[in-house]
Amino acid sequence: MLGLGTIGTSFITPEFIDAALKSERYQLVRVYSRHADSAQELAAKYNNAAITTDLEELFHDDRVDVVYVASPNSLHFEQAKAALLAGKHVIIEKPVVQSEAELKELLDIANEKGKVVVEAARHVFEPNFQAVKQKLSEHDSKPWGATLSYAKYSSRIDDFFAGKTPNIFTKKFAGGALNDLGIYLVYAAVAWFGAPDRATYVPQHLGNGIDGSGMMALTYPTFNVYLHVAKDYTTYDPAEIYFGKETWRINHIQMIDETAEIINKDGSSESLGLDEVTSGTMDDEAQAFATFIEQAGDPAVQKQYAEFHNLMIKVIRVMDELRTQS
Repeated sequence: MLGLGTIGTSFITPEFIDAALKSERYQLVRVYSRHADSAQELAAKYNNAAITTDLEELFHDDRVDVVYVASPNSLHFEQAKAALLAGKHVIIEKPVVQSEAELKELLDIANEKGKVVVEAARHVFEPNFQAVKQKLSEHDSKPWGATLSYAKYSSRIDDFFAGKTPNIFTKKFAGGALNDLGIYLVYAAVAWFGAPDRATYVPQHLGNGIDGSGMMALTYPTFNVYLHVAKDYTTYDPAEIYFGKETWRINHIQMIDETAEIINKDGSSESLGLDEVTSGTMDDEAQAFATFIEQAGDPAVQKQYAEFHNLMIKVIRVMDELRTQS
């Protein structure tokens, strides 16, 4: 069983811990926070797991095999690097880091140390996400275009409007809509359609210059993919993929369910043939990451791990291009 240590105490951390424990492949060993009370509050939910306010203590705890990094975005690189150098496997919440150069350095260290490092792009490992990818590869024509949306009114935006400075809405901590939710859309587009020739971003800025929402356009040789992201309002638009005479209508780019359908030009529709969602939001990635670590010698697992790294690299190249426009 993998000894798990965590960095960060926001809502996402207990979600991952729950998925990890549900898999029965991890054991929570230690919780880190800069503030002891925050660490204790989280640890109390899990039989009072050990806490620390010292990162070095976390990294050098022999019981910790893997570190889950869910700190503010701008801290990911240095914390993940330190964990890898200390001989830990690392799972990093998205966005993994802020540049391809940083990602390459982490991958090089992980390779040298024989450790696993992954970005927690949860939806990529969901069976229905992979099923859409497979169906696209089997379709008798390339798409004519697509529109993917992820716009959700943030639980922290009211604090921002009240004059506070939540980490997710500050440039200091690399916040904003693109980094927080936009990366889900970029992962979906690159996984389903490949790397684009060009990526553009038209952001809508909040008062402090951070992007609260925006529209991205990914340009391919014969079609465009438009990505709609926001943290200051919510959209209920589904994802759509266009083939001229038919449109694939999908409820979302994550937790895709059996309501996904093909709508024909005459208005008739049929099921896309996906399964009902039965797992939790992070269950599939927790299982996948444990497999990467525990079955690293299996050629099939090595292939899947290498393919995910290639996807990570393609995604961060697109993100680098978009960030210059944010």
